[in-house]
Amino acid sequence: MLVTLPALRASRPWPGRRRVLAPVAVDAVLLVAVVVVRVVLPGDTGPDGRLAGLDGQVGVSADATGAPVLLLEVCRGHVDTVTIVGPNRGSRPNQTFAELRAPAPVTAPLDVAPLAPPTGWRGAPVSLPLTSQAFLIASAQSAQSELLQVDFSADDLAELAAAGPDEVQYSTYAAGSHDGLVNRRTSRAAFHGIACP
Repeated sequence: MLVTLPALRASRPWPGRRRVLAPVAVDAVLLVAVVVVRVVLPGDTGPDGRLAGLDGQVGVSADATGAPVLLLEVCRGHVDTVTIVGPNRGSRPNQTFAELRAPAPVTAPLDVAPLAPPTGWRGAPVSLPLTSQAFLIASAQSAQSELLQVDFSADDLAELAAAGPDEVQYSTYAAGSHDGLVNRRTSRAAFHGIACP
């Protein structure tokens, strides 16, 4: 409208009323369409302040041997697949080291040991390349739900094992961090409240 009206005003002779109102009407319709789309379609932020589409969070703990145990905190919806990948390699996709599939949708908090998953899970890896990778990224998802991922390294697992099975590491968004995520630790009891605020 700011561009159209001055252009019409500068034209000589002054155009008829219909010629003036047509561009204004089109601009008004476009403005209303933008507002409706912004209100109706989901934005980047969900109702709880997290990214839209995230229905919980993945945490990681370690068992007595130092092997990872993934904590799936499902707050809404369900997940049926746990994926473990290596770090981002730029334009190439992350290398997948494990893709575990649940026998039924997971709708409640569940512990999954990737090296010895619960009965019925398929796709268990023989091992994870913790010593050859800077860190691994664990995520859980289904066709319509996704949990916030967690990353962990061999050093993280050693520290978690030393701290005991109650210690949980999770990733959270932090402005100014290198990749937008930082790792934090908490107790198992507190993790549910963090994952499902």
